[in-house]
Amino acid sequence: MRIPRVSLKDLLNDAGRAAEFRGKVVFAGVTSQTAAKDWLFTPYSTSTPMVGVEIHANAFETIAQGLFLTDAPPVEPLLFSLMVVAALGLAYSRFTGRAANGMAAGVMIAAHATPYWLFTQRIVFSFCMPVSAAWLS
Repeated sequence: MRIPRVSLKDLLNDAGRAAEFRGKVVFAGVTSQTAAKDWLFTPYSTSTPMVGVEIHANAFETIAQGLFLTDAPPVEPLLFSLMVVAALGLAYSRFTGRAANGMAAGVMIAAHATPYWLFTQRIVFSFCMPVSAAWLS
């Protein structure tokens, strides 16, 4: 999300623009690349660093909207890993040949994709535990 910027010069030339800020949180700071010494790279800045006041505004938006990451309870990756091992064991104990390998491939894909899918839901889930369990079993 792009945070709107209004220069002090524009605000002084048109006092009516102050109404745009009514009921909003305002962060004031220097954004000139030559005047500010707090330009930093973030995971979302591509080739141009982001100015400190904009980093603070983005942090505020993240907290205000509750978009922060949460950790999965520690027992969930363990239980999921045990389910992966059990599913692979069942695939090879009940089926043979291509059927068993196809089912095992599906379980392997699920073991790799589940942590990613949970991360898209803002949940940090261990990647190493279920993937290691899948490959080692």
